[in-house]
Amino acid sequence: MKALLPWFIVVLAIAAAGVLYQGNHTKSVELAKLQSSVQELEALRSENEELKNQIVPAEELARLRQDKLDLLRLRNEIRQVRDDKKQLAQQAQSALSEAQRAQAQAHAAQVQVQSLSTNLEAVQAATTAEQRLKAFAARYGLTLTPEQAALSTCINHLR
Repeated sequence: MKALLPWFIVVLAIAAAGVLYQGNHTKSVELAKLQSSVQELEALRSENEELKNQIVPAEELARLRQDKLDLLRLRNEIRQVRDDKKQLAQQAQSALSEAQRAQAQAHAAQVQVQSLSTNLEAVQAATTAEQRLKAFAARYGLTLTPEQAALSTCINHLR
């Protein structure tokens, strides 16, 4: 037994060394996992700090909401102004066409007045010529028969 005891102690030492090696290896693997977990935790903590810095205060949120409402109100007012502008442009166009039509009517009336003025001048000239003829006949004692008066009136109209 004395000869086996040193071999038994060596086997026990080797087994103990294997168990220690196995335990040490397991701890190394766990340590590597923990180190990666610690790095991930640090990254998450830094990201959390950044997010905390990005949190907008309640007053700022209220102001932004009010700005949004104002923006929507202003957009609605702009739409209404554009609609009004379009309607006014249509009214201006129709008023312009009415003015042009009235101007054309005024021009036609002016042409008609000029025509009537020309006819009036012709009638006045004829009347003047007839009066001269009557004055001539009265001066020299000539009397015109109604046929001669009608004939001279017709001739004057033709002139």
